[in-house]
Amino acid sequence: MDQISAKLKSFSTQVLYFLVAPCFVFFFTIVYKPFDLSGVLDMGRDLFPFNVTILTCIVLTSLFISRLIFYLVRDKIKFNYFRYTIWCLIEIVCAALFVALFVWLMLRRSVPYFEIMKESVQDTFLILIIPYLIITLSVIIMDKREIIRELEMNALKDPQYDPATHIRFFDSNNNQKLLLTTSSVLYIGAEENYLRIYYESDGKVSSYLLRNAMKNIEEHCLSNGLVRCHRSYFVNAARIRILKKDKDGIIYAELESTSPVKVPVSKRYYEALTMKL
Repeated sequence: MDQISAKLKSFSTQVLYFLVAPCFVFFFTIVYKPFDLSGVLDMGRDLFPFNVTILTCIVLTSLFISRLIFYLVRDKIKFNYFRYTIWCLIEIVCAALFVALFVWLMLRRSVPYFEIMKESVQDTFLILIIPYLIITLSVIIMDKREIIRELEMNALKDPQYDPATHIRFFDSNNNQKLLLTTSSVLYIGAEENYLRIYYESDGKVSSYLLRNAMKNIEEHCLSNGLVRCHRSYFVNAARIRILKKDKDGIIYAELESTSPVKVPVSKRYYEALTMKL
């Protein structure tokens, strides 16, 4: 699974989370008084504004600690979007537990803690999910726009790049890692979470290991003459010399190259590949 946007891991984004989210909690609760919180937090003593302020400080402190830890471990743990979502959920639950503890103490333990905790987790999640979604989606969109703008600028600055004769390869974070002439590419093979790109350079076959997935580059490959010949391979159709079947019935594409190169062709893609030749 793709790693999270680089901007989501920046220090400025962590500050955004632990400042904006608590502010949203304060104003949203004061103005709308959702989930009948006014009755619970007023406590019959006109304490609603005071208690909302304290709860906001509790949320702010919880998020500050969580975001500080996240920032410190951001490069040690490979955060994909699933892991990041889990982190955010745990973050919200921890804040809700401290909120429940405060309310329980203010009610002088007259209500079972676990009953308050259940309501606290539900209400805190429903309130915090709004700023979390807004911040996360905004940061991702901004990051994507910056990447696209940077790529466009790099394309303009690179005099070697010609979309008619060159192909660019990007990693899972959309960073350009390799620029090749399309005709020099032989084939691409999958290796777990990476792709290995084989190409000819200075009369010999070289390779480059790229962090990305087959499905992410399929459309890009097809638009540049590289076709799927196997679940784990793309091949440059222009470099195929002949398709051959060995004694075990396995089909290979022999490529025109300075050294012998054979790429497996599965039955699923055989017919589509022959149509390209």
